[in-house]
Amino acid sequence: MGHSMVKVYENALIAGAMVGGVLALLYAPQRGAETRELLKSKAEQVRRVTGYSAGQASHLDEDEDEERSRKLAALHLETTEGGKMQNRLVTMGFVTGAIIGGVLGLLYAPKTGKETREFLKTKAEYTKEEA
Repeated sequence: MGHSMVKVYENALIAGAMVGGVLALLYAPQRGAETRELLKSKAEQVRRVTGYSAGQASHLDEDEDEERSRKLAALHLETTEGGKMQNRLVTMGFVTGAIIGGVLGLLYAPKTGKETREFLKTKAEYTKEEA
């Protein structure tokens, strides 16, 4: 992948992360600390039931996943042309960034989405009155 293609992917990834993060903060069902605690308890339940921690279970299939990823990447590069590849990179980067941003937004939301939207609405009304 050329330098310009990497830059396109990076820009799309950053844009997606920003959009995903903002949407997650605006629509977080609960505070980030509560979401992290819920995920921690669910991971503990999975560990007790399976006898594996999340890291151990994923390590078992890591080599297969890596080989599959290599084959898919090689196939992808062979079957796409420059323009198609750039469009796919932008889409992939944006979606990947949106997912990452969304997850981080949910995990670290200081307030629920409803509280955040209400805060922004109040600030907008205040700013409007001041102007």
